[in-house]
Amino acid sequence: MSTLTETMPAPALKTRACHFAPPPEVGKFAFARLRRHPFKGVHLVQLAEPTPDSSTKPTHITLHLFRHEFISIFRHAGSATMPPDDVRILQVVDDAAKRYEEDDGVVFLDRAVAIEGMRR
Repeated sequence: MSTLTETMPAPALKTRACHFAPPPEVGKFAFARLRRHPFKGVHLVQLAEPTPDSSTKPTHITLHLFRHEFISIFRHAGSATMPPDDVRILQVVDDAAKRYEEDDGVVFLDRAVAIEGMRR
């Protein structure tokens, strides 16, 4: 004979879980929410300098920042060094979804990836 607690399903949790992408590797592109003025907001970024291994927490990270120009085009706007707590990675961009013209500092993203990244 089963008890009432064994037959009743557990109540569904009504909390909304927040999932964030893992930090990208050096040279990878990602959409990130920056909390530091004057860079506050969502930006396309590229991790410029390596971060120490997971046994030591980095004190600062350096990012290349790209400003949104037109639908799926982003242009290099500069670099910034900031504490990791000021950077929240939202979505790592797959290499197949982008073309980076380093000489011109222009990144072309797949249209759907660009739109989804900017909506965050």
